[in-house]
Amino acid sequence: MYSHSTTQSVTAQSKTVSLPQKEYVDGKSVDGIGGGTCQVSSTLYSAVLYADLSIVERLNHMMTVGYIPLGQDATVSDGGVDFKFKKQHRLSD
Repeated sequence: MYSHSTTQSVTAQSKTVSLPQKEYVDGKSVDGIGGGTCQVSSTLYSAVLYADLSIVERLNHMMTVGYIPLGQDATVSDGGVDFKFKKQHRLSD
């Protein structure tokens, strides 16, 4: 199983981000270190859907985002919500 939060933690990413990005906190858009992380998880979510993999855990944002169609986002939060998926079929040799 793949866990986006475990693989791409916001805390680890913050060491490479030089400028604050917008993120949602308590229903408000604020500057923070996690901005952009959900765009990565949302893009990955789209790829997972096309690949017909099994979604284990996924939540969309409480507010709309401008980088992907409505309802096709996957929010993640360091130590909180995660996007997880796994293979649903074994490939034959």
